[in-house]
Amino acid sequence: MNQTYYTIITKQGAALLANATALGIPLKITQMAVGDGNGKIPKPNASQTQLVHEVRRAAVNTLFVDQENPNQIIAEQVIPETDGGWFIHEIGLFDDKGNLIAVGNCPATYKPKLVEGSGRTQVIRMVIIVDNTQSVELKIDPAVVLATRQYVDGLITAKMTAHEKTTNHPNATTKSIGFVQLNSAIDSSLENQAATPLAVKKTYDMAIEAIKKANDLMSDQEKSTNHPNATTKSKGFVQLNSETNSLSETEAATPFAVKKAYDEANNAKNIAMTAVKRSGDNMTGELRIKGNRALVDGDAFPFCNHIGDKNLNDIRGLQHGVYFQARNEGATIQNNYPLPAAGLLIVGQTGGEGVNGCIQTYTDYYSGRQFIRTYREIPNIWSNWIEQITTENIANYFPAKSWQNLTSQRALNVTYTNTGKWPIFLAVGLTHGWSGTVATMTLTINGVNFVSSAGGAGNGSTKTVAMYMPIPAGNSFSVTGNAPLFFWYELR
Repeated sequence: MNQTYYTIITKQGAALLANATALGIPLKITQMAVGDGNGKIPKPNASQTQLVHEVRRAAVNTLFVDQENPNQIIAEQVIPETDGGWFIHEIGLFDDKGNLIAVGNCPATYKPKLVEGSGRTQVIRMVIIVDNTQSVELKIDPAVVLATRQYVDGLITAKMTAHEKTTNHPNATTKSIGFVQLNSAIDSSLENQAATPLAVKKTYDMAIEAIKKANDLMSDQEKSTNHPNATTKSKGFVQLNSETNSLSETEAATPFAVKKAYDEANNAKNIAMTAVKRSGDNMTGELRIKGNRALVDGDAFPFCNHIGDKNLNDIRGLQHGVYFQARNEGATIQNNYPLPAAGLLIVGQTGGEGVNGCIQTYTDYYSGRQFIRTYREIPNIWSNWIEQITTENIANYFPAKSWQNLTSQRALNVTYTNTGKWPIFLAVGLTHGWSGTVATMTLTINGVNFVSSAGGAGNGSTKTVAMYMPIPAGNSFSVTGNAPLFFWYELR
């Protein structure tokens, strides 16, 4: 290289930049150092990992992409007048891990410090060329650096421009926010101005005056006319009442009575809210009623509102309480409901095998069908939903049975399967008229043989051999024998 003063990227810096480009993780350049080269102006060497003789290292003040050349990154550092007493012959740029990314030299420059009788603020600038500026993070900590005049001027210009934009507001309307003019008139129909407190006071004074005139008029009217008393069916004069527990229908409640009732209702609301809040703190206790006040001891069972699209597996012991599902569409099998119907969910914390252990009970809103399942936290296992037997659904579990004559539909030596949910009862009989012959019959259930036989050494009269056996649900069965089929009944 023929140049005397120049900057190069070190081998270490080139590798880190290539790695940053490949991984998409920007390289953070944070510090710049200057050195005196041990009294000489050194030639930058790509193999360098440090300066020849470093005299100062500090944070970079500014780091930006050159507007004239988008592949050039410019780093600047401001050395205050209090630092110095050495020559600057070499410059180094470091990342946040202390790796030397770029190194350069410069003409001999002496940096005095203030105590020597001469001082100046020195700005050191370093330019490096990279293939991809996005691989370098241009981030400066303003709390630890000094600012150049150019940086301050640029920042002020940007702030002033932003501030100018924020003050250019439109006027307010009834549909949008904006600047508004005040108006003290009480007879204006404008909808683009705001009323002042004076306008409100004028209106209030007029209302008070109107009330006074009305009261005076009513008083005069009362004295001049004998009006009937008011009832729930006719107008008239009425007596006021400030009690909150009166059953009278011929008197009118005063604002004081309304206030007392409101205060009691508000107190009850606050107590109820306290009960719900305390129940969320996993405390134990009860909600008791004494007179017209609710007393809270520890925890009340909370009402937790609508489930929405939440998965029931996500509502466990720590979320115990009463929930409801208002939509059939929300009660999906994917969200672990026992059936696709709206209803009520009660979650009770058991505390067994973890604080989230619980019992869930879900009741269908329409038919009242109820299902129960449990959750064990330590093995993280939900049991299957089990429907509770009621007088309404007992027939589903113990269906009425009747004997069905299937003689014409069944045959010997053929295998059948009980495909129903419940056991059936089988009655099969064979008949024969052979003298001196024993009739036999074999019933096979899932490969297990059951044999029944009857003596046949009689006088040639007709004999019957029969067998009666239950067939469990899902089991296969067949009948074989050495005599013709006489009857085949199934109780199902």
